[in-house]
Amino acid sequence: MVRCNTLLTLCGMARKPFSVRLPDEVRDRLELHATETGCSMSDIVTEALANYFSISSPKSLSDRVSRIERQLGLLES
Repeated sequence: MVRCNTLLTLCGMARKPFSVRLPDEVRDRLELHATETGCSMSDIVTEALANYFSISSPKSLSDRVSRIERQLGLLES
């Protein structure tokens, strides 16, 4: 199983509930990705938004390697 990177959780930031409406296709792809990686949809959206806003946190080498392995796995499939 792939380990998830939850940038904001790793930074110790508090998390608050937030609702958003997504097109069916986006939600379906999000749900599929969550199933394939073992990450929660919330963690995937959090990481995507953190990347979008260039919010970074110190990541361990193992976290970076896990992320690269996950991305390579997606490219190979």
